[in-house]
Amino acid sequence: MKIIEDYLNNLYKNDDSKEAKELKEELKEHLITSVNEFISQGYKIDEAQKKAIEQFDDGSDTTTELRSIYTQKIDIRKEKLKKLRKLRWTFVNITGWLIGAAFFAAYQNLQNIVPTWLIILISSSAIVLIILSILISMTNKKIEGN
Repeated sequence: MKIIEDYLNNLYKNDDSKEAKELKEELKEHLITSVNEFISQGYKIDEAQKKAIEQFDDGSDTTTELRSIYTQKIDIRKEKLKKLRKLRWTFVNITGWLIGAAFFAAYQNLQNIVPTWLIILISSSAIVLIILSILISMTNKKIEGN
């Protein structure tokens, strides 16, 4: 079904994401079903493929709408990734300030002891940084489709 393959490849060119592959496979199954119906009506295979594509597109911009929905989904993930990255930088700053405060507290203290609460805050901030980095990595993989 070369005509259908070419049509779908053109529809999703330069997009190797998981979502695009899934949608492409779903559309392919739908189009093949339509092709088989046209063949049973007496059309030759090439004509049946062209008719199936015409019926699918039918001038109503269906493919454009599908592409728009898919793009919106990706845009939402990119926005989430942007927010996660911004939040991570905020915690990098907080952690830096806390470490600075720990050095200052140790310097001011005659025994060079950092308060326990400050150590707990630094540790908590570091854990949040690790979690944010994992979330960013996972979101990035979803966008790339790996």
